[in-house]
Amino acid sequence: MPASTRHYEGRQRFVNDLEGVRLEGTGVRRLAAQVHKLLVTQTLRLALLPTAYCLPPTKKSLAKFHSPATICPAKSMPKKTRAPVRHLGDLVPLLLWSDGFGEVLAALQRGDSGTIGGAWGSACALTTAALADKAPGTLLVVLPRISEVDDFADDVAGLCGFDPVLFPAWDSLPKDHRITDVTFGARLRVLRALTSTNPPKIIVTSIPALLQPVPSRDELIRGTRTFSAGDEIAPEELVRDLVDLGLEHVTGIEMPGEFSMHGGIVDIFSPDAENPLRLEFFGDELESIRTFDVETQRKLEDLNEAAITLVTPPGRDDESNGDRLAGEHFLDFIPPQPWIALIEPEELVGEGKHYLERLDDPRGFYQVDATLARCMQHPTVTISALAGDSFEATCHLRIESVER
Repeated sequence: MPASTRHYEGRQRFVNDLEGVRLEGTGVRRLAAQVHKLLVTQTLRLALLPTAYCLPPTKKSLAKFHSPATICPAKSMPKKTRAPVRHLGDLVPLLLWSDGFGEVLAALQRGDSGTIGGAWGSACALTTAALADKAPGTLLVVLPRISEVDDFADDVAGLCGFDPVLFPAWDSLPKDHRITDVTFGARLRVLRALTSTNPPKIIVTSIPALLQPVPSRDELIRGTRTFSAGDEIAPEELVRDLVDLGLEHVTGIEMPGEFSMHGGIVDIFSPDAENPLRLEFFGDELESIRTFDVETQRKLEDLNEAAITLVTPPGRDDESNGDRLAGEHFLDFIPPQPWIALIEPEELVGEGKHYLERLDDPRGFYQVDATLARCMQHPTVTISALAGDSFEATCHLRIESVER
């Protein structure tokens, strides 16, 4: 039987299984998009799909599937048949059986580094999902380009079953200091999540995002204001303070960086918040605090205490602002025991340097080599389609893209 026919039949069995799955909830479109990407645009032809249906190899089966990319390694094969792949997430444990993958995981667990090659197309996201499953802390994934972050995160979400946190970047530095800047608010939310008691499991970012400094911890502490039910606060004074801090006074809030006041009710949408706060006063006493949905205005949660963080975004609107970017490196906020995945390391270096060259004024930005050196201080794995020789623990995935 021709290799192309074997590949088609194995792929068709996978499609038939997926067709039998009942899809529910908001993840339907995302799952459908992942199936399309994995099976149509960049279909994975690897041991993962055929091994989901094959028995322990025999002389006959080895003769039939003579290609190393389509047989199950005998030493890794259990005595019983593996379960069929019915969900995209079922691919993740199968990847852990790949030759050399266990050695890479062991190296990372020792605090060393590793190399994974053969990660074509969406197999890179599959590798990320497998690493996150074993990482003791946060897995930081660094991509070469800003434009790749959203699609890559969607791929990972389809495989992991939850959304990774995105740490975005400006294509170019904003020319003013508007606190309503969407990118700045998203970056603040990630910093806040990293300093919480439940930091993100996976963060997907780009090398330009790591070259851009973040506010220092001291600046974040100084810019954080806490509200507690029962506090004595004059609403008029609070309004003046919010204006002085850069929030925009509007009749009805719609986006982060805005606030409104109607009688004894003050709504505040902090740049680092996912949902706005509603502070209800009785005279000068803060009677209640709750979050609400900005579109429906419905209450989400009652709170006894809440905090907002208001710091000035970076920008270069005048010549004297050259030092405005001074801050800390994003990696300074990473919690203990992180793993870092560097996707296509050669492209990381090239795209990072190209990004700095495009800037009118790169003062205050971190350099590419220094940033990668910071990454290497943690357990780091490089993931690429074509991996070069390395003295580190190495795994070469038996994966091919149909496009290739």
